[in-house]
Amino acid sequence: MPPRITGNHTEKMDREYPLTSKFQLIILLKQWLETSGSTIGEMHGRSSNPEPWLWIIINNNLYQINADTKRQGVQMFLKNEANKNPWVIIPTENLGNLTKFTNDINGNPIPLFYMYKS
Repeated sequence: MPPRITGNHTEKMDREYPLTSKFQLIILLKQWLETSGSTIGEMHGRSSNPEPWLWIIINNNLYQINADTKRQGVQMFLKNEANKNPWVIIPTENLGNLTKFTNDINGNPIPLFYMYKS
């Protein structure tokens, strides 16, 4: 069962029960945008919270979206999805490992959208 929106955040998901389609993710993110929350997950008083909050499995690839993903990042992700941009994995900034997700048409990171291949 997909997580619900509780207050201004999505419920934290269990890695063992990820979303199983892009459609589910898009619906959840659109529902969250109807709140006044600035981040998808609880920040617990921190300015940054890279805690995995949402999980999605697509084509046997597991992705995580971190709690500190912000409204502007989600809006850009959804705009790119509406344009049917491909999903690609790019180097993670300052780490160089290939785990960062983007659907930017030029393969650039989506600012404030913290999604990674697990």
